[in-house]
Amino acid sequence: MPSGKKRQNSEPTVQGATLLPDQLNLWLHKPSHLRTQWLLALTEGTATPLPMDCLRLTMDLWIPDLDEYIEENRAEITDSWTTRITTMCPSLTSINLTDCLGVSDAGIEALAAACPSLVSLSLRINRKIGMVTDIGIKAIAASCPLLTTLDAGGTEVTDKGIKAIAASCPALTSLNVSRTEVTEEGIKAIATSCPLLTSLDISRLRCPAWTSVTDEGMRAITKSCPKVVIIRD
Repeated sequence: MPSGKKRQNSEPTVQGATLLPDQLNLWLHKPSHLRTQWLLALTEGTATPLPMDCLRLTMDLWIPDLDEYIEENRAEITDSWTTRITTMCPSLTSINLTDCLGVSDAGIEALAAACPSLVSLSLRINRKIGMVTDIGIKAIAASCPLLTTLDAGGTEVTDKGIKAIAASCPALTSLNVSRTEVTEEGIKAIATSCPLLTSLDISRLRCPAWTSVTDEGMRAITKSCPKVVIIRD
């Protein structure tokens, strides 16, 4: 390339955050499908590099595209992808990882550490059993005290993880533990600590029959959470 000539980029290369309004504004307002292409390149490490502060602001503006991308590419969402993206979205408050079988505790731990303002999280696996266990759920409990919605249906969560959520997330309003090994003990912990609960899915639990939620347990839940709607077998 001859000296003195600047290379023309389809995406701006930014040297500092002060250039963001001038050089990124047009790119941020490109059509959704072009932004999504850039997001894909970003996850593969081939997008034009930007300083981290610019990158985080850019990703904040693209969170709707992020949800769309996950929905259309669930089979390709892995721990490394989750780690890479959530690190660049510290203000993320909601993420839907339903049927993302490639995400395990490692990805959820990264999510929890990067996004302490998380309010809504779905880890539901519909046809199989997911890889997320109490380790990932405890990480969310420890780092995301503002959590109001947790869908852990079809994961490997047990009472240990649910007790951690109960102890750390008092604003919880919606919980799905269907097709898990959570027992009455874990559900009672939620009922005691999360009085704002309005939705609880305990259908098709995989725990032994003698540890399942009894009528006494149901009464305890409805007494502590008077507005709760319970989905049960």
